Amino acid sequence: MGWLEVVGVGIGLSMDAMAVSIACGIGCRVGLLRLACRLGLAFGFFQAFMPLLGYLLGRQVADLLAPYDHWLALGLLGLVGGKMLFEAVVRGRPEQAVDTGNWHVLLLLAVATSIDALAVGLSLSFLDVPVVAPAAVIGAITATISFAGVYCGRVVGLRLNRAAGITGGLILLAIGANIVLEHIRSGI
Repeated sequence: MGWLEVVGVGIGLSMDAMAVSIACGIGCRVGLLRLACRLGLAFGFFQAFMPLLGYLLGRQVADLLAPYDHWLALGLLGLVGGKMLFEAVVRGRPEQAVDTGNWHVLLLLAVATSIDALAVGLSLSFLDVPVVAPAAVIGAITATISFAGVYCGRVVGLRLNRAAGITGGLILLAIGANIVLEHIRSGI
């Protein structure tokens, strides 16, 4: 696998993390730099870690997880997105909808957005391709894109005001649904 392919994979894998970062940035009222750093580091770390883990797990575990990975991602994103919608609609506080200061929430988001990277690691193990350098590049790309996504979300959030939490929650739910739909369309 050449570097151009690794960069392409890194960009592709980072799209879910970018969308979640935008959704989190939408509701951010204070601490934008801290949020951007936190999400960039968490998402980048897990996008780098999951290919390594996938590489180590090998084919047997992949066969066991493949039928359920999309449901796992939907469940994790659905929990966070649903909470975001609840906070925005029922409590009217979209700025508190995603508490990324809570490490449980941050961990859920990071794992949910990096499940595809696990499959990439499995693929690399089948191809007998070294995994450490590609994993580092994928993590760096995701960290950078996630960091920028928070700022993009903030710009959107300033324009949407009260609807920001609803929009962010719907984005997370749509990402989860899209993961399931892609899985169904591919027939896996």
